[in-house]
Amino acid sequence: MLDFDKDKVSCGNGTEIAPGRKTSETIIDIVKARVPATKPRSPRGENKVGRGTRVGGYLRHRKRDQRPNPGRKGIRLQSVWVKGARIAYEERGKGDPVILIHGWNATSKQWLHNLKSLGKRHHVIAPDLPGHGDSEEGDFAYDLDGMADFLESFAKALRLTPFHLVGHSLGGCIALRFAATRPGQVRKLALVSTPTRSAAIGLKAYLPGLPRLVSAFYRCRSESALKWMFYRGLHKPEYQDLDFVRANVRAAMKNTRDAISATAGIARGLDLTQELRALGNPTLIVFGDKDKNVNP
Repeated sequence: MLDFDKDKVSCGNGTEIAPGRKTSETIIDIVKARVPATKPRSPRGENKVGRGTRVGGYLRHRKRDQRPNPGRKGIRLQSVWVKGARIAYEERGKGDPVILIHGWNATSKQWLHNLKSLGKRHHVIAPDLPGHGDSEEGDFAYDLDGMADFLESFAKALRLTPFHLVGHSLGGCIALRFAATRPGQVRKLALVSTPTRSAAIGLKAYLPGLPRLVSAFYRCRSESALKWMFYRGLHKPEYQDLDFVRANVRAAMKNTRDAISATAGIARGLDLTQELRALGNPTLIVFGDKDKNVNP
């Protein structure tokens, strides 16, 4: 047992306290040795403007942004080559494989909380679709058949067949087409806020030149605009985790113009009623009664 009055104590930073001191004095010395000296604050405006050197609210804001997301503990960001393109994906847990497909103009970051909970019992993988997040565009067609082909190649690259499949919004459309055309590769299917017809999305799905409008928006987008879009789709945005929002918005800033404009075109002429009838897999369909974007 450590005796403060007899033993030499190391503080972990190279500082040692000699024996023969009173215990109370020694403890005070240890505390002082552990706490680094605080540098005097420079007057406002004297710091040079550079990376991490700004003063005032900007510096405090950056420090808050750099806090680790509590939902990311144990989640691994990895990548795999699929038909010549590097595809990024989040991964967590062990067990039966579960693939999570994100929605339009989103990334795998939307699944951070789900990765944490599902990863307790399953091997969960959430890819960034081509041209989204940290994934390269590659030579994939940005329609339902092209994205279903991508999903098949991605699963084969990771040797995940058969697997459980979960899709949200556009990701649900891709998952539905995949399960209907490749039933032997899917164990169970879950569709979250997934439109099966253009009418479920509303008038915006029928806007002429929708991909061109999205492409025009891409040129003037910003983190503030994407954050507004993110909060607009929430029923009670005041309950949302700020770190989760920042992670999603910053990842969405990497989405390419071709990817989001082409996939926006999927909403026009969308009709997946035949795929629904063809499903033979156990399927869970989830909608929110206050969903602002998809009306089943």
